[in-house]
Amino acid sequence: MLDEHLADNDEILPHVLMADLTRWFVAAVAAGQPVDCFAAAVEVLYTSPDEQLRNVVGVSFMEILALGPDDRELAAIEALGAVAGPATIADLKVYRG
Repeated sequence: MLDEHLADNDEILPHVLMADLTRWFVAAVAAGQPVDCFAAAVEVLYTSPDEQLRNVVGVSFMEILALGPDDRELAAIEALGAVAGPATIADLKVYRG
C-alpha cells in the first residue's frame, strides 16, 4: 500500500495514507482477517508525543471510521473496540459518545 501511495503521490501524504489504511481496516474486518496488529499500530500513533501524528490518526482514521458509519464501518468499530489499546478506546468514545 505504501509503494502504491508513493507512486501515486511522489511523497507520503499522511492523511491520505491513513484514510487508505482506514479503508483497508474496514475491508479486513469484513473479510474476517485479524486486525490486532493494525490496532496495536494505531495505539502507538495515539500515544505518540508528536501532536501531528495523533492528529493524523484522529482525523483520518477515527473520524472517517466513526462519523456516519455504514454497516461495514460499524463492524470495524466493534472489532476495533475488542482489540484496541486504551488511548484508541478513549478517542473512540469521544467520537461514538
